Amino acid sequence: MEAIEMSNNRYFAQIVDIIDNLNVVMNAGENRGVKIGNQFLIVGIGKEIFDPDTEESLGFVEIIKGNVKVVHVQEKMATLQSTDLIKRPDVREITKVSKLHEGRDALTRILGNLSPSQTTTEIIKPQEANLKPLNNVKIGDKIILIK
Repeated sequence: MEAIEMSNNRYFAQIVDIIDNLNVVMNAGENRGVKIGNQFLIVGIGKEIFDPDTEESLGFVEIIKGNVKVVHVQEKMATLQSTDLIKRPDVREITKVSKLHEGRDALTRILGNLSPSQTTTEIIKPQEANLKPLNNVKIGDKIILIK
């Protein structure tokens, strides 16, 4: 198994095309050891941050755009797809059925104990999880290797 070639740089590659809101293309492929299933983080480069005490530059903040995995590899590029999920909360349905007790004796009815019996049914319907769109990804955003 060929290892992924890493440069001395923190960034493995960059975004070179945006296919749709779930799929993008990076400028590294078989030539850099990329395999289907490799996982990456897309980041944008934000503003430079300075230490308030020393005024030393701490570098540029990385803006996380999304987690992706390789779904197609070519010689010099690879297609990446979002792996982040959006899941709506499960739906909880509660059904209560009330019935008056039949055949209670006269004394119980006279004392006012006519409480109905209740059957409660609770159903939790799991909602589907969908891939989270890669919003705000731009050509030139950086790719960091996760695994």
